[in-house]
Amino acid sequence: MSATAAAVSSLVLVLLSFFLLPALCFSQPDAIPPLLKLKKSLNNGDSKLKNWIPNSSPCRRKWVGVMCDDETIIGLHLTNLGLSGSIDVQALSQLHRLRTIRLVNNAFTGPIPEFNKLRGLKAIYLSNNQFTGEIPDKYFGSMGKLKKVWLNENKFTGNIPSSLMQLPHLVELHLEGNQFSGKILELKYPDVLKSLDLKGNQLEGNIPESMSKFNVSTFEGNDRLCGEQLKKPCAHPPLSDKQTPLSTPTIIITYVTFFVVFFFVIINIASTIEEKDHDLRKVSNSRETFRNAHIVSGSTRKSSSNNLSLKTKRGSSHKGNKNKMDMI
Repeated sequence: MSATAAAVSSLVLVLLSFFLLPALCFSQPDAIPPLLKLKKSLNNGDSKLKNWIPNSSPCRRKWVGVMCDDETIIGLHLTNLGLSGSIDVQALSQLHRLRTIRLVNNAFTGPIPEFNKLRGLKAIYLSNNQFTGEIPDKYFGSMGKLKKVWLNENKFTGNIPSSLMQLPHLVELHLEGNQFSGKILELKYPDVLKSLDLKGNQLEGNIPESMSKFNVSTFEGNDRLCGEQLKKPCAHPPLSDKQTPLSTPTIIITYVTFFVVFFFVIINIASTIEEKDHDLRKVSNSRETFRNAHIVSGSTRKSSSNNLSLKTKRGSSHKGNKNKMDMI
């Protein structure tokens, strides 16, 4: 009887331990170290993310700003917390199901973090911070799943990255309130984009045809921008923004072709000059031959004339002598 009771007690304990295990066991245990690394990289993480503690479930304990789908972390919504410091993107890359990063209304500074390493992201919200500097042109090239990009109200400078305009699923793009400059490139997938705001930058040139469906409020505050929406015609018809610089192979082929053509032209010119010189020499030689022949002919005629005169004189002398003999 005691053995049976012991067996029943053991079974009860197993069942209780199964149902009463900490939520950590049903969450993403691998997600806790990356999140704690992120917290540590922030200047004020300890005070703003107090419930981010070891041995607790980010999803079941509802860690501040952690968004979950069942027990899977799919987003970080750390808004209005006054957060600052660096952002450990390497730690975030270990959250393989992370789809959204929202860091709106904080105090982050410096260049844009390397969120492009998180290729699974579908939305990124960095509005109302103090991010600065240029965004590399190919920054968004590996982020083909992005649907929403909000970088507004920062201090970004330079051209709008061309890779941003080529995202195939981009639905929302907000860049207002920055210092972006240069021309606006054409959207590669204009029918997909539904929300666009570029006002309050330093953009210039013509508004692309691919953005013709957006109204004047989208482009206000760019003094050097022109187009139908602004009722401000451009001084000169703009070159198509779809034109791309020549590739290196094309440039090399162009130069090689030029030099080959140039070489043959020089050879042809040299050959022509040589032929003309040859013809001139032939003409000169012909003239010299003709002149020499003329001189020889003249000399021959003169010699013949002299011989004839001499013979005539001799004949006359002989005849005179004969006459004298007859008279004697």
